[in-house]
Amino acid sequence: MICPGCQTNSIPFAKFWLKSGFGTYRCPSCGAVCRIKKSTPQRLASMCLGALGASVYLYFRSWGIFAMALVMVLLIDALKDYKFRRLELTGTQNEGLRT
Repeated sequence: MICPGCQTNSIPFAKFWLKSGFGTYRCPSCGAVCRIKKSTPQRLASMCLGALGASVYLYFRSWGIFAMALVMVLLIDALKDYKFRRLELTGTQNEGLRT
């Protein structure tokens, strides 16, 4: 992910995606503390993907098909996050980093 403080691609996406919206991220390059910029359309899209996975199970009543659908939903969600999610600076300690 691109750090909003130093504009470098230094935050590993795997760490970003596994923590999802639950924490802050410290840039290894500049030390800026960032968090995910909250976006209603992003949340709505993630909820729709979750509902899609649940509906596959309800329709087919098969755990195997549900497992495959879950993997596909997680893959699509990760790709969506990689493409569209952005970070923003947090806290007063980063005020000097904003431009």
